[in-house]
Amino acid sequence: MQVRASRSGCQAHATKRDVKALKAALPSRSRCVPFRSSSSIISSRASGCPPTVSTSAAATATVVPPARDVQPSATPSAESEQFVWAQNWFPVAVVECLDSSRPHPFTLMGKDLVLWRDGGGTWRAFEDACPHRLVPLSEGRIEKDGTLLCAYHAWRFDGGGKCTSIPQVEGKEAAERAFSSPRSCARVFPTQEAQGLLWVWGESGPSAAADSAGKGPALIPEMEELPSSRVQPLPWFFRDLPYSYDFFVENVTDPAHVNVSHHNVAGNRYAPDQYFSVDPLREVSAAGGFKYAVKSRAPVTNVSTSSTEFLPPSLVKIKVEYSDGAALILALYSCPTTPGHNRHVGRQILIKTPEGKMPRGLAFFALPMPKWLGHATASVFLHQDQVFLHQQERIVAGRSAASHTAKYFMPAPSDNMTVAFRTWLGQHAGGGVPYAGGRTTPAPIDRSKESLFDTYHTHTAQCAICKPALGRLQAARTAAVVLGAAALVAALMVTGVAAAAKAAAAAAAGAAAADAALSALASLPPLQAVIAAAVALAAAAAVRVLDGIIGLMHRYEFSHADNH
Repeated sequence: MQVRASRSGCQAHATKRDVKALKAALPSRSRCVPFRSSSSIISSRASGCPPTVSTSAAATATVVPPARDVQPSATPSAESEQFVWAQNWFPVAVVECLDSSRPHPFTLMGKDLVLWRDGGGTWRAFEDACPHRLVPLSEGRIEKDGTLLCAYHAWRFDGGGKCTSIPQVEGKEAAERAFSSPRSCARVFPTQEAQGLLWVWGESGPSAAADSAGKGPALIPEMEELPSSRVQPLPWFFRDLPYSYDFFVENVTDPAHVNVSHHNVAGNRYAPDQYFSVDPLREVSAAGGFKYAVKSRAPVTNVSTSSTEFLPPSLVKIKVEYSDGAALILALYSCPTTPGHNRHVGRQILIKTPEGKMPRGLAFFALPMPKWLGHATASVFLHQDQVFLHQQERIVAGRSAASHTAKYFMPAPSDNMTVAFRTWLGQHAGGGVPYAGGRTTPAPIDRSKESLFDTYHTHTAQCAICKPALGRLQAARTAAVVLGAAALVAALMVTGVAAAAKAAAAAAAGAAAADAALSALASLPPLQAVIAAAVALAAAAAVRVLDGIIGLMHRYEFSHADNH
């Protein structure tokens, strides 16, 4: 079975051929490193508000020195350096999926934010609390003058966080005093756009502007380094998932789960040889994460190397390189939101050969597909993991052990990256995400699975591509129902009129009334009635298809027990 859901950006395992490609690897010396994006500091009009940082999508990128690649070693480095979560960029949204006419709530590491685009076209991130009475700014409005209005008392804020209007203050002098007070300012988090994503710095405050300007997000170097003729990025996809950031990273750095978890979509749980060698290419470090070569013992044609790389805090990059110079890249980001939840943002990137040709088996992914359809079908893949990862996290939380990995029994080398990630998290990243308020415990297991199967609130309602598409699909369904009903009525009416005419003609010819009626009913319906009936059937088929797609955009249920 092949599923075009893989076109959603994160599901590049959608064909069995490419699953084999993702499994094959030899030691690779290629490097994927973060990029440093140039930033411009935007001051806040001589107010008491701190400066903010915002960079455009066209910002020039310069390379940050990469983490040191090493020969494979058995023991990860135990450097004393520490990863500072708040002093990093996080990919919170796909820019084209954001509705620029309204504010959007978002939670980053337990901090409630509001994302909005100001009058200058720049996306901003504020603390989701009006400084007046701390009501959520995400329930407000973006006004025609490009300010964010709090819907409680109509205070307005510009892109730098400065308050520009307080209707309840009378007189110019009193208003200026209020505007110049730092207490009237919204709390601003630096933002930038890069490679189609909106990135938010993990902290606000006086030093955030300078700190964020000196560090770039973890981008995909091939997007910057290779000529555009060789790079074909597929659309971004995002989804709010009901399990935490660390369990997402564990899952996507585990090559052995693909065949089993994604049976009949991206693999076969009964494949005879499921052994993987997973060997280190870069030692574990605070800033550099880690990198491993992944090789399946099952033969794969046309693949030279495959590697999986974790770049803190959010990126897992899987790269399959082909012998003809082409490559397939999975860019899989995870943004920590709250304990027990994360936002996944991902895409596939196809790298053509130096001659501009697509590698064998990848041309399928380059076929045109509506973005909303790729988004809608993504749950076919995602829910195969999601149905048990949500529960796994809560089971793990209930087990006592000296370390996280001590709770697992992992005798196979395919679990090496799970150990590496937990080593990074424990030795270099404080043991886990520092959620605001010190919250760490996820909500109890959702035995009803309502939250697991919900696709409307976790994607569709938040997506500026899918929500309008859903409205169009619902309108099309209504039109199909009306058309089908009208066609059916027309078919019956034409048939009835024709039968009455035939019965009348037979009666006029001297036939008995009963015989005339039977003769009319036994005759073939007129061509117009046949056409109308065919239209009614086509409309009914369209309604069925539309119901299926509309259903995917609201809810998708999955059971491994029923996946034969």
